[in-house]
Amino acid sequence: MGGDADNTTAASAYPGGGGRGGNNSLIHLFHLGYRSLVAQLGDLFSNEETSNSSSNGHDDHNKEVMRCYCLPCLKFGHGERGKSNVKTIFGLIFVPFFLLTFFLLDDFGKVVVRNMQLRQGPSGLMSNRDETGGKGASHSFEAMIKCPRDAVYPPMYAFGASSGGSFVGMLSSQMKQDPEDYAPFLFSPANIQIMASNEHDHWDIPTVFPTMSGDTQTSKRVQDWVNREMQVDKGPYKITTTSGRKPIHVDHFRRVFQDDRQMSDKISGSIYQDLSTQGVVNSSTDEVFTNPRFSKDAVMSIWQKYDLLSRKEIANDSKHLDASDVHPFGVSKRLMRSLKKEELDDADSIWLIEELNVAWDGHEITA
Repeated sequence: MGGDADNTTAASAYPGGGGRGGNNSLIHLFHLGYRSLVAQLGDLFSNEETSNSSSNGHDDHNKEVMRCYCLPCLKFGHGERGKSNVKTIFGLIFVPFFLLTFFLLDDFGKVVVRNMQLRQGPSGLMSNRDETGGKGASHSFEAMIKCPRDAVYPPMYAFGASSGGSFVGMLSSQMKQDPEDYAPFLFSPANIQIMASNEHDHWDIPTVFPTMSGDTQTSKRVQDWVNREMQVDKGPYKITTTSGRKPIHVDHFRRVFQDDRQMSDKISGSIYQDLSTQGVVNSSTDEVFTNPRFSKDAVMSIWQKYDLLSRKEIANDSKHLDASDVHPFGVSKRLMRSLKKEELDDADSIWLIEELNVAWDGHEITA
């Protein structure tokens, strides 16, 4: 019977024993831990006087070691001093954590409310919306649509160059026509570089049009578009003109690709000599003669002379060069691994073509 009683007691303390009630065992374990923690905290914070009348009992009480409940290996001291240390540590940790929880809950609530408003579109963002759908609601909605830069919208800045600028202009025009379809993500200002907008595109947000001094055709089209839009009181618009025109010296390509070991002074001088011979660069002034886009044959013959295939053949014939180290000028070996064949072909020629285009100052961006 005694053995049965012990087994019964063990079973009641650990209801999960014998492979039954795994979940109940876990719950019971948490319950025991909770009760023990409450009992310990109650003992620490209670002012009840103990009945240790004997001096020996009082000494034993003072010698009692206060251990951390979660980590018994940690000690806080002996007796009343240990209890005082536990109270101090508990206050220093629990009170700031308790206050921090309220701040986090407040911020979390604001984020949730804001996301719900954004998902609802303009109607969810109108702070003074008339729920009855009266006249006040329509005026408030119209005011917000006419001014997409109002504080209720997150600022969206559009930037595009060349064909990208054309896309920004088209999208700005669509946002003006159908703001509800794009709200609340409407452009505030826009920057359209070296591209004239389509005559059918219209918008009224502040826009900057940077143009190149050598690209007279694009500059004229931009000016015509701005003049036409300003007549109907739109804007503000601003046209800026910049220039990237520069001479091509003997050491030009060595300086441009100074981080590329392949581009030496000898190769840079050879490229300059070929450009002069082909009539692309004036050897007297080092200025580009004509628009490189109109000298495709001459430019192509030069970059093909220094393309991957030609330089790898030279490396294979040399005892001091390794063909595996040959890559397009200005492109690292690491970048080459991620390029597709078409992109690699572009990289093999763009180092010369784009540099000449920038020097000519026709239709390229310059910092």
